[in-house]
Amino acid sequence: MRQLINEHLVSQGIDPKIPPLDLLAPDFMAKVQAHERPRAAASEMEHAIRRHCKIKFNGDPVFYGKLIEKLEALIRRYEEDWDALYRAMLDLQAEAATGRRAETAPGVPVEQQPYHDLLARLAFGNGEILRAAALRMTDVPDDARGKLVALTAEICRIIGGYTGIVSFWDNRFQVGRLRGDLSQAVLYSSIEAMYARYEKIVAELVTLARNRR
Repeated sequence: MRQLINEHLVSQGIDPKIPPLDLLAPDFMAKVQAHERPRAAASEMEHAIRRHCKIKFNGDPVFYGKLIEKLEALIRRYEEDWDALYRAMLDLQAEAATGRRAETAPGVPVEQQPYHDLLARLAFGNGEILRAAALRMTDVPDDARGKLVALTAEICRIIGGYTGIVSFWDNRFQVGRLRGDLSQAVLYSSIEAMYARYEKIVAELVTLARNRR
Protein backbone atom coordinates (compact mmCIF):
# COMPACT_ATOMS: atom_id res chain seq x y z
CA MET A 1 0.00 0.00 0.00
CA ARG A 2 2.83 2.39 0.88
CA GLN A 3 4.51 1.67 -2.47
CA LEU A 4 1.27 2.36 -4.35
CA ILE A 5 0.81 5.68 -2.52
CA ASN A 6 4.41 6.68 -3.24
CA GLU A 7 4.02 5.82 -6.93
CA HIS A 8 0.84 7.93 -7.05
CA LEU A 9 2.59 10.91 -5.42
CA VAL A 10 5.51 10.63 -7.83
CA SER A 11 3.05 10.62 -10.74
CA GLN A 12 1.69 13.90 -9.35
CA GLY A 13 5.18 15.38 -9.38
CA ILE A 14 5.63 15.11 -5.61
CA ASP A 15 8.56 13.21 -4.10
CA PRO A 16 7.27 11.41 -0.95
CA LYS A 17 10.84 11.31 0.42
CA ILE A 18 10.84 15.11 0.66
CA PRO A 19 9.09 16.60 3.74
CA PRO A 20 5.75 18.30 2.88
CA LEU A 21 5.88 22.04 2.32
CA ASP A 22 5.01 24.33 5.19
CA LEU A 23 2.31 26.80 4.16
CA LEU A 24 3.98 29.50 6.28
CA ALA A 25 7.51 28.93 4.97
CA PRO A 26 9.00 32.07 3.33
CA ASP A 27 9.86 30.12 0.19
CA PHE A 28 6.55 28.25 -0.02
CA MET A 29 5.24 29.93 -3.18
CA ALA A 30 8.66 29.74 -4.88
CA LYS A 31 8.77 25.98 -4.34
CA VAL A 32 5.19 25.49 -5.54
CA GLN A 33 5.78 27.59 -8.66
CA ALA A 34 8.96 25.62 -9.39
CA HIS A 35 6.81 22.71 -10.58
CA GLU A 36 6.70 22.60 -14.35
CA ARG A 37 3.32 20.89 -14.52
CA PRO A 38 0.15 22.69 -13.32
CA ARG A 39 -1.12 19.40 -11.90
CA ALA A 40 1.92 19.05 -9.66
CA ALA A 41 1.68 22.68 -8.48
CA ALA A 42 -2.04 22.32 -7.72
CA SER A 43 -1.46 19.04 -5.89
CA GLU A 44 1.36 20.53 -3.80
CA MET A 45 -0.84 23.49 -2.90
CA GLU A 46 -3.76 21.22 -1.96
CA HIS A 47 -1.65 19.03 0.31
CA ALA A 48 -0.06 22.04 2.00
CA ILE A 49 -3.47 23.61 2.74
CA ARG A 50 -4.84 20.32 4.08
CA ARG A 51 -1.81 19.78 6.30
CA HIS A 52 -1.92 23.35 7.65
CA CYS A 53 -5.64 23.12 8.45
CA LYS A 54 -5.13 19.75 10.13
CA ILE A 55 -2.39 21.16 12.37
CA LYS A 56 -4.44 24.25 13.28
CA PHE A 57 -7.85 22.57 13.41
CA ASN A 58 -8.10 21.79 17.13
CA GLY A 59 -7.42 25.40 18.11
CA ASP A 60 -10.20 26.80 15.91
CA PRO A 61 -12.29 23.94 14.49
CA VAL A 62 -15.03 25.98 12.86
CA PHE A 63 -12.68 28.34 11.01
CA TYR A 64 -10.34 25.66 9.71
CA GLY A 65 -13.23 23.29 9.11
CA LYS A 66 -14.73 25.89 6.78
CA LEU A 67 -11.42 26.20 4.93
CA ILE A 68 -11.36 22.45 4.35
CA GLU A 69 -14.95 22.64 3.09
CA LYS A 70 -13.94 25.43 0.69
CA LEU A 71 -11.02 23.35 -0.55
CA GLU A 72 -13.27 20.35 -1.19
CA ALA A 73 -15.71 22.58 -3.06
CA LEU A 74 -12.94 23.94 -5.31
CA ILE A 75 -11.73 20.43 -6.12
CA ARG A 76 -15.25 19.34 -7.05
CA ARG A 77 -15.81 22.48 -9.12
CA TYR A 78 -12.65 22.39 -11.22
CA GLU A 79 -12.04 18.61 -11.24
CA GLU A 80 -9.01 18.16 -13.55
CA ASP A 81 -8.70 21.73 -14.74
CA TRP A 82 -5.40 22.09 -12.90
CA ASP A 83 -4.63 25.65 -13.99
CA ALA A 84 -8.00 26.92 -12.78
CA LEU A 85 -7.80 24.89 -9.57
CA TYR A 86 -4.35 26.25 -8.77
CA ARG A 87 -5.45 29.86 -9.33
CA ALA A 88 -8.57 29.33 -7.23
CA MET A 89 -6.53 27.91 -4.36
CA LEU A 90 -4.26 30.96 -4.17
CA ASP A 91 -6.87 32.98 -2.27
CA LEU A 92 -7.58 30.01 -0.01
CA GLN A 93 -3.88 29.59 0.67
CA ALA A 94 -3.63 33.24 1.69
CA GLU A 95 -6.67 32.92 3.95
CA ALA A 96 -5.27 29.80 5.62
CA ALA A 97 -1.85 31.38 6.11
CA THR A 98 -3.33 34.58 7.57
CA GLY A 99 -5.80 32.90 9.92
CA ARG A 100 -8.37 34.96 11.79
CA ARG A 101 -7.57 38.63 11.47
CA ALA A 102 -11.00 40.26 11.49
CA GLU A 103 -14.36 39.94 13.21
CA THR A 104 -16.83 37.56 11.61
CA ALA A 105 -19.53 38.36 14.15
CA PRO A 106 -20.26 41.98 15.15
CA GLY A 107 -19.31 42.79 18.73
CA VAL A 108 -17.09 39.75 19.22
CA PRO A 109 -13.30 40.36 19.52
CA VAL A 110 -11.15 38.26 17.20
CA GLU A 111 -9.67 36.23 20.06
CA GLN A 112 -13.20 35.23 21.15
CA GLN A 113 -14.38 34.26 17.66
CA PRO A 114 -13.43 30.57 17.94
CA TYR A 115 -15.69 30.21 20.98
CA HIS A 116 -18.51 32.21 19.40
CA ASP A 117 -18.45 30.18 16.20
CA LEU A 118 -18.30 26.90 18.12
CA LEU A 119 -21.31 27.88 20.22
CA ALA A 120 -23.23 28.98 17.12
CA ARG A 121 -22.47 25.78 15.22
CA LEU A 122 -23.39 23.49 18.11
CA ALA A 123 -26.57 25.38 18.98
CA PHE A 124 -27.94 26.33 15.58
CA GLY A 125 -26.08 24.11 13.13
CA ASN A 126 -26.31 20.35 12.89
CA GLY A 127 -23.75 19.90 15.64
CA GLU A 128 -20.98 18.83 13.28
CA ILE A 129 -17.84 20.95 13.02
CA LEU A 130 -16.62 19.46 9.77
CA ARG A 131 -18.44 18.12 6.71
CA ALA A 132 -21.29 20.56 7.21
CA ALA A 133 -22.48 23.68 5.43
CA ALA A 134 -20.63 26.74 6.69
CA LEU A 135 -22.64 28.51 9.36
CA ARG A 136 -23.27 32.16 8.63
CA MET A 137 -24.36 34.83 11.09
CA THR A 138 -27.68 34.92 9.24
CA ASP A 139 -28.26 31.33 10.40
CA VAL A 140 -28.38 32.51 14.02
CA PRO A 141 -31.92 33.73 14.88
CA ASP A 142 -32.17 37.48 15.34
CA ASP A 143 -33.38 37.16 18.93
CA ALA A 144 -30.36 35.02 19.84
CA ARG A 145 -27.52 37.05 18.33
CA GLY A 146 -27.09 39.49 21.20
CA LYS A 147 -27.43 36.66 23.73
CA LEU A 148 -24.80 34.65 21.89
CA VAL A 149 -22.35 37.57 21.93
CA ALA A 150 -22.94 38.05 25.67
CA LEU A 151 -22.56 34.34 26.35
CA THR A 152 -19.30 34.23 24.39
CA ALA A 153 -17.87 37.06 26.49
CA GLU A 154 -18.95 35.31 29.70
CA ILE A 155 -17.51 31.98 28.56
CA CYS A 156 -14.15 33.60 27.79
CA ARG A 157 -14.17 35.44 31.13
CA ILE A 158 -14.77 32.19 33.00
CA ILE A 159 -12.12 30.28 31.08
CA GLY A 160 -9.60 33.08 31.54
CA GLY A 161 -10.19 33.05 35.28
CA TYR A 162 -9.29 29.38 35.54
CA THR A 163 -6.52 28.97 33.01
CA GLY A 164 -4.37 31.47 34.90
CA ILE A 165 -4.04 28.91 37.70
CA VAL A 166 -0.64 27.19 37.72
CA SER A 167 -0.84 23.66 36.21
CA PHE A 168 -4.58 24.14 35.84
CA TRP A 169 -5.15 21.39 33.26
CA ASP A 170 -3.49 18.84 35.53
CA ASN A 171 -5.88 19.68 38.38
CA ARG A 172 -8.99 17.53 37.91
CA PHE A 173 -10.86 19.32 40.70
CA GLN A 174 -10.37 22.74 39.13
CA VAL A 175 -11.25 21.43 35.66
CA GLY A 176 -14.45 20.04 37.18
CA ARG A 177 -15.24 23.45 38.62
CA LEU A 178 -14.67 25.01 35.19
CA ARG A 179 -17.15 22.56 33.67
CA GLY A 180 -19.69 23.47 36.35
CA ASP A 181 -19.33 27.21 35.80
CA LEU A 182 -19.58 26.79 32.02
CA SER A 183 -22.70 24.64 32.41
CA GLN A 184 -24.30 27.33 34.55
CA ALA A 185 -23.43 30.05 32.03
CA VAL A 186 -24.91 28.08 29.13
CA LEU A 187 -28.11 27.19 31.02
CA TYR A 188 -28.61 30.78 32.20
CA SER A 189 -27.96 32.24 28.74
CA SER A 190 -31.66 32.22 27.78
CA ILE A 191 -30.70 30.53 24.49
CA GLU A 192 -33.17 27.67 24.42
CA ALA A 193 -31.43 25.88 21.54
CA MET A 194 -28.55 25.10 23.90
CA TYR A 195 -30.51 23.56 26.76
CA ALA A 196 -30.95 20.05 25.38
CA ARG A 197 -27.31 19.72 24.31
CA TYR A 198 -25.56 21.77 26.98
CA GLU A 199 -23.40 18.84 28.12
CA LYS A 200 -21.91 18.41 24.63
CA ILE A 201 -21.46 22.17 24.32
CA VAL A 202 -19.59 22.37 27.62
CA ALA A 203 -17.41 19.40 26.70
CA GLU A 204 -16.49 21.03 23.38
CA LEU A 205 -15.77 24.37 25.07
CA VAL A 206 -13.40 22.72 27.55
CA THR A 207 -11.66 20.85 24.74
CA LEU A 208 -11.27 24.06 22.74
CA ALA A 209 -9.89 25.93 25.77
CA ARG A 210 -7.40 23.13 26.40
CA ASN A 211 -6.26 23.15 22.78
CA ARG A 212 -5.85 26.94 22.75
CA ARG A 213 -3.90 27.16 26.01
